[in-house]
Amino acid sequence: MRLHHLAIQVTDLDVARAFYCVTLGLTEVRRQAHAVWVDAGGTIVMLEHCAGPDTAGGDWPSDAPGPFVVAFAIAPAERDSWRHRLEQAGVSVSHSSGFTLYFRDPFGTRLALSHYPDPTT
Repeated sequence: MRLHHLAIQVTDLDVARAFYCVTLGLTEVRRQAHAVWVDAGGTIVMLEHCAGPDTAGGDWPSDAPGPFVVAFAIAPAERDSWRHRLEQAGVSVSHSSGFTLYFRDPFGTRLALSHYPDPTT
């Protein structure tokens, strides 16, 4: 298993882009209205806009800046077996998309197993 992507919520995309691209020298690979994605040696760091401090206490999405999810890459064919493996270990999948399973580690860190973007899907 390897790191797939890291999503970090930020309150100002321009400031975040300047820090990650200018200060750290990472390459911008995608820009959206709500996000800037940068390449960190083959791992994408998604800088995702948020409103500010998390006052709602919600899970998806949070309004708090900082790390949002650590996603590990899996093959599309492994998705069902990973879901089963997590369930067998007593780990609940809290959210899923067409490409990603989201869950938390025992300490509350939001993790994911993802195959996005995979050209075979």
